[in-house]
Amino acid sequence: MKRPTALTEQQQAFLDKQPEAERAFHALMFRVGNAGYEYYHNPEVVEVTEDDFAQWLDEMPEKMKRTMQAKGFEACQFMLPFRRYVLAKKDIRLEDYLKQHLSPEDWAAWQELQKGDATDGPKG
Repeated sequence: MKRPTALTEQQQAFLDKQPEAERAFHALMFRVGNAGYEYYHNPEVVEVTEDDFAQWLDEMPEKMKRTMQAKGFEACQFMLPFRRYVLAKKDIRLEDYLKQHLSPEDWAAWQELQKGDATDGPKG
């Protein structure tokens, strides 16, 4: 399996067009985003079961429950709300996954951004 933080061709092409002062910030955001995507979508991160599905359904309002039951486990197993439910139930935290899959440098930079307002973008 490809490392979750590897950049896609499109991401690299975007970085290549950025001013040098902004590249590190954007590259970090891509690597964190890629790892986050992997956390929610990779079946190896958490195994979802039909028991999990039944428990998830039990916590839903009746109308939504009927809709998800009609779709069935196979169709729902990669739906983000269901995966979030299972990840939370099994205490598999995004923060722990990121710490494990980002480089030590990226993890430190990500932690530093969390202390401030990451919406400000790169500081140059």
